[in-house]
Amino acid sequence: MKAFKDKQPNQIDWNGKSETVIPFITTEPLPVVPVEINGKRINAVIDTGGPMFTIDQKLAKELGIKTASKNENEFAGGNTVETGFGQADSLTIGDVNIKNVPVMLGPFDGFEEGLKDYDVHGIIGTGVLKEFVPTMDYLSGQLILRPRNEVGRENLNKMLADDKILEEMPFTLAAIHFMYGKGSANQKSGLNYFIDSGLGDEKGAGIILPKETIDSLKIPMPELNKAPEGQGGMGGSDYKEGHFDISSYGLGNLQLKNGIGYYFTGGVLDYDEEVGFVSDGLISHHYFNKYKWSIDFDSRKMTFSK
Repeated sequence: MKAFKDKQPNQIDWNGKSETVIPFITTEPLPVVPVEINGKRINAVIDTGGPMFTIDQKLAKELGIKTASKNENEFAGGNTVETGFGQADSLTIGDVNIKNVPVMLGPFDGFEEGLKDYDVHGIIGTGVLKEFVPTMDYLSGQLILRPRNEVGRENLNKMLADDKILEEMPFTLAAIHFMYGKGSANQKSGLNYFIDSGLGDEKGAGIILPKETIDSLKIPMPELNKAPEGQGGMGGSDYKEGHFDISSYGLGNLQLKNGIGYYFTGGVLDYDEEVGFVSDGLISHHYFNKYKWSIDFDSRKMTFSK
């Protein structure tokens, strides 16, 4: 509010278009797309675990994005990092121009190892995606954005009419960006999964489980080793990690067989006052990268197709 005063946030100009398609620069280890922020072209990852558009705090200073307020946030490994909040004058994604954009500012040193080849300085979080009717098409390597209105939903339905629908399921949007859906693991159903597409893993793990869920599924606790330097995003790599085999997991009835799971110490998968319930696990990139994943934030429905 300090940054915006009387300005209306997220003023979207479609430039006469009803849809825009942005090819991924890469799909692995995470989907990366080009954007422009305050007129500067940068690369950004798509991350539904992020609250809004997040920019490297070093670059923000260069672009004249001022910190209006600060907060402490918990990231991977349970590490607390001070982040800033402010306003960017403009953000361009494909053919769409957005003015007066809320942004979070944070350290990007933890992205250097996994994404060092792609010069990533931004994160497209759920706060951006929910301004649209988006599809993350991992199979074709592209992000599709449509207006969040009847036209956008009609365009989505036209695409889905030509697709093979694999699963449609509801989700909950808690606080400003916590997407949760129901799923299963090793035939145990009714689990609450945090839907966080921004956590990649070099061994291909698409699910993260806390110790309580691992124990309830009777999965042996994996051997833990220190996380490699340069891993862990804004939270850094000061934690231990391990991998385990899991016979099946997924959202709704869309289950992956014979997968790999991931555990790390100091995790944030527990009761969270912001969402008001327990997180049984987290579904991430190596689950989503097998599908076209569309989200309707009005009906709170996700559709997975091919």
